[in-house]
Amino acid sequence: MAGLPVYLVITSYFPTPESWRCAFVYDQVRAIQRTGRYRVVVLNTLYPNDYVYQGVEVLGCPSLWRKGTFLCPWLYERVNARIIEGVLARHAIDVGSIAVAHCHMVTVAAFGLALKRRNPRIRVLCQSHDPDPYKLLLTYARKNPFGIKTKLYFAYHRSLMEAVDAWVSISDFVSEVLCDCPRQTRGRDYPPMRQATSYLRHSRVANRRPIFRLHNGVDCSLFNRGGGESRQREGFTIGCIGNFIDWKGQDDLFRALVLLEREKALGENWRLRCVGSGRSQKACRAIAEVGGIMGHVSFETEVDHTQLPDFYRSLDLFVLPSYFEGFGCVFTEAWACGTPFITCEGQGMDDLIAAEDRPLWLCKPRDPEDLAAKIANYFRTRPEQRLSGPVDIDLLIPRFLDDLESWRAERR
Repeated sequence: MAGLPVYLVITSYFPTPESWRCAFVYDQVRAIQRTGRYRVVVLNTLYPNDYVYQGVEVLGCPSLWRKGTFLCPWLYERVNARIIEGVLARHAIDVGSIAVAHCHMVTVAAFGLALKRRNPRIRVLCQSHDPDPYKLLLTYARKNPFGIKTKLYFAYHRSLMEAVDAWVSISDFVSEVLCDCPRQTRGRDYPPMRQATSYLRHSRVANRRPIFRLHNGVDCSLFNRGGGESRQREGFTIGCIGNFIDWKGQDDLFRALVLLEREKALGENWRLRCVGSGRSQKACRAIAEVGGIMGHVSFETEVDHTQLPDFYRSLDLFVLPSYFEGFGCVFTEAWACGTPFITCEGQGMDDLIAAEDRPLWLCKPRDPEDLAAKIANYFRTRPEQRLSGPVDIDLLIPRFLDDLESWRAERR
């Protein structure tokens, strides 16, 4: 690795020794490493110590002043610049050797910009993973008279997005919000976002930066159809993975299954396997109990990323009707394992579903009846699900790096 330029990944979203969450960033890091083009260094801005996670060395770099960034951003940036420089110096990483500072989410973009002030040749990227790239929802359901916090958060985060060299977006949906917030049309179905953008009627949109679209790829050495096992099994199994929070829409899935059970549309031998935890699980349990489907449902705890392929392969259909979804790794992971998925229209998965196939796989948001019809149709007809683009991360990342290096060469 000696002599290679450094590709610095700065993130607060990365698996730790205590948690396997955010494996999509880990998969991206490993894919960049496999290209052999860069020495990849990961900084976790929420973890106090260095650690190794499944072959990736991670430097602990806990930031300060996180809650007060919108009040005195210059102090936040100065303090965190000192922190990051100290961490790099302790590990003998020369700032002059850094070619790219890839910041995951705008909340850590100030780290990359601090390094760029030391080395102007660094290209600072800011990747957005959800339809709230300016982090307006951080101010929702808190004391926020006249939307003052929302306005300050947006102004500060917009300034960071305008200062970075380029944006990385995981879907056209996210790109639209990046470019047009608070004027965007999509994402308004989610009430907290509708409320947040209502405070910003007189705010301007961000000055656009170059945008690289990079779908969340799948590690196909792990997520695949397995050893050619038969899909012929008794009954019909639906799977769902996701935190039980409002916009994931599990309550709509439960309501749809109650409707299907009343009509016996799935027969007698069907089941739903739900993986996840969160505050809305209680409401979903109540829907299942009142609707008489609790005997068909199992609630399962989260498992490590490496155990998910066997879960996907056990399913006939994967369903997660989330209606505020930037892309959703779970959909492409399921598909790579040979299991088709159903989700909501107007979200990130629109990028990969051909127009003629959308009536099969994309339901209307917050519409259990339409979702029930989609599930029943698949149960009866078993159509093949086709995607319109690649999902293999070892195809997507080299293409992304090619585009990035061409763009960097043009800017020299």
